[in-house]
Amino acid sequence: MPDPMQFNPGPPGAQGPRSGIGAGVVSTVVISFIIGVALVVPHLFTDKQPEALPTALPAMPPDEMEQRALALEAKAEYREAESLLRNCLSIRTKTLGAENVDTLSALNNLANVLHDMGNDEEALKLNQECLAVREKTLGPDHPQTLASVNNLALIMHAKGDYAGCEKLYRRAWESLKKSKGSEDGDTLTVLNNLANVLSDMGEYADAEPLY
Repeated sequence: MPDPMQFNPGPPGAQGPRSGIGAGVVSTVVISFIIGVALVVPHLFTDKQPEALPTALPAMPPDEMEQRALALEAKAEYREAESLLRNCLSIRTKTLGAENVDTLSALNNLANVLHDMGNDEEALKLNQECLAVREKTLGPDHPQTLASVNNLALIMHAKGDYAGCEKLYRRAWESLKKSKGSEDGDTLTVLNNLANVLSDMGEYADAEPLY
């Protein structure tokens, strides 16, 4: 169950509206979703002798891991979310392959969580990997590819590479305008991120009309 538009919104405190493409487009803008259900062993009231319980609960399926991780990320419980997403990514890589859309969803979401935690070095590497595979398998203008473009730009922005992230934001914005329209939420999120980096570069005259 991929989270195809997991966009991250821009860095905390950034100017302009913070809408979630994501991620969980997700976003972050990230377009992110859904709360997992805790596993419990029921207490059964019966007049029969209870059977022995299994020694271990069944393993959580990767789809549930991902959804639960997204719910934890939304509550800023990043360590737990990271652990679940690493497990999800490992299972999907082994069972589905590294280029499967669900595997790339887990990779994208893990990169977003690492960025939330301030681990931008690993987040940068994972976003670059995810973008490269999505461009190869989905094409340069696919919505999931553009989510990766935006999310990679966010990491570069956080690391101070303003010129590099401006180029990526413009690429995503121009493509999203064509495919989804200028008033779409994802398009506006990327536009807001572009305005933020222009402002950080001191190009206020160019940034102001974009907010």
